[in-house]
Amino acid sequence: MNTQPTPKQPTPQAEPPIESASATTDHAANKGGAFAYVITAICLGVLVLLSTSLGGCLGTIAENAIYGYSYYDSFGNDYGNGFDYDDEYGYGDEWLDWLDEQHSSTPTDDTGRTLTQAAAAETLREVCVENLNDYVSAVNYAGAPTSVRAYVKNLCSRDASASADTTSLLSTAAGALTAGDAKAAEKDLAAARKEAQQAAQDAQTLAKPNDTSDSALLDDLNQAADYVSDRWTAVAEAIKTVEGSQTLSSRFARDAEDATEDLLYDGAACLLNALALSAQQS
Repeated sequence: MNTQPTPKQPTPQAEPPIESASATTDHAANKGGAFAYVITAICLGVLVLLSTSLGGCLGTIAENAIYGYSYYDSFGNDYGNGFDYDDEYGYGDEWLDWLDEQHSSTPTDDTGRTLTQAAAAETLREVCVENLNDYVSAVNYAGAPTSVRAYVKNLCSRDASASADTTSLLSTAAGALTAGDAKAAEKDLAAARKEAQQAAQDAQTLAKPNDTSDSALLDDLNQAADYVSDRWTAVAEAIKTVEGSQTLSSRFARDAEDATEDLLYDGAACLLNALALSAQQS
């Protein structure tokens, strides 16, 4: 008897998994995705911290580049790094005052450190060192009439003698103050102030050339006399401030220089113009 073979049953086909855009049928992969988000957040946090630290470092470097590590000398005077903030960017004294305050370990006012009388006297000595002869040389007199040359030489000589006398007196005053000899310092400061006042007066009373009627030439000579007189008046006022104060603001050094430096330059420029103009006319 022939037995018919039992037909083989077809194997059921597994239905394909259904996946969505936001999920996976792989549970291990689901857990791995959450862990990746955690790692990403940690990395971002580290990057933010690094960026903040780097920004602070760059800010400090930039400030030091502007301000300078040796902004104060041994007397506590603030000299900056020679960059002219007013002319270049218009920041003005407010910016320098802020830097003063940031670099002061014990700020006493809105400008930062204070200066002793000795430091202030030494500062003024440095301010008075330069004089007209540093800018008006012998070659500039060539070709100018005798009367003009004589006036310019006399004004420059008076300015130079005032410079020599005041710097000497201020130097001895600074030394006396450092040594604690207040009476000697008081005497030297008073003498320096009187010399500056006398120099300011002499610049105005010095006789002008009487053999020229050129208005431009006379204007240059008159302006030069005014600048020299104003400079020594400013020096006398600064010395008076030192006489009446045991300590001064750190701005004193910069203010004293600002009050006198341009006057010296402008006076020299007027004399050079007068010499050149008179040489052309002779």
